[in-house]
Amino acid sequence: MTLVLVTPPAVEPVDAIECCYRLRIDADAAEEADVAAMIQSARQEIDGAMGWLGRALLTQTWDLQLDVFPCGPIMVPLPPLQSVASVKYLDQDGAEQTLSPSVYRVVSGGDRPSSIELAYGQTWPATRAISAAVTVRFVAGWTAPSLVPAPIRTWIMARVGGLYAQREDLVLTGQQVTIAPNLEHMLAPYRVGWFGSP
Repeated sequence: MTLVLVTPPAVEPVDAIECCYRLRIDADAAEEADVAAMIQSARQEIDGAMGWLGRALLTQTWDLQLDVFPCGPIMVPLPPLQSVASVKYLDQDGAEQTLSPSVYRVVSGGDRPSSIELAYGQTWPATRAISAAVTVRFVAGWTAPSLVPAPIRTWIMARVGGLYAQREDLVLTGQQVTIAPNLEHMLAPYRVGWFGSP
């Protein structure tokens, strides 16, 4: 399986002005822009296919590429799933086909990974024996920053605080500033694996 980001989130879970206020940063426009970049950096540490949480935080579009249709359901990672836009595949002649939605049904996993299962009496079509013969395009993530759980938003602001404190990449007292372990524990309840395991 391969995940390819098609459209990244259009907004961040935390607003730069809100973050500056919470961190008591008296920021001008230039510093607000720096804080906004730090918010993006902090979010990328935990968001998406390479993120620690294994989930999508805000609306983003992904392609899940498979070499073949599986024997069972197709597991869709990066919850929460908003929708499956399409299931495309290369037929045995190498022509791209779009699988009719009547062939499958999407089973929402809610806060866990979702699945695409065959509808009753249906079978997956044969594909050409090449890499990435099947592509599932899906939209995932919460639909608004206010829906991102508060502990995740708090972690992002705390991470930004650490980044801001060492924004010149300085070493303080011989050690890099790190986030306290209790802040890492804030994220643990929201972490998922590809198949729903922590």
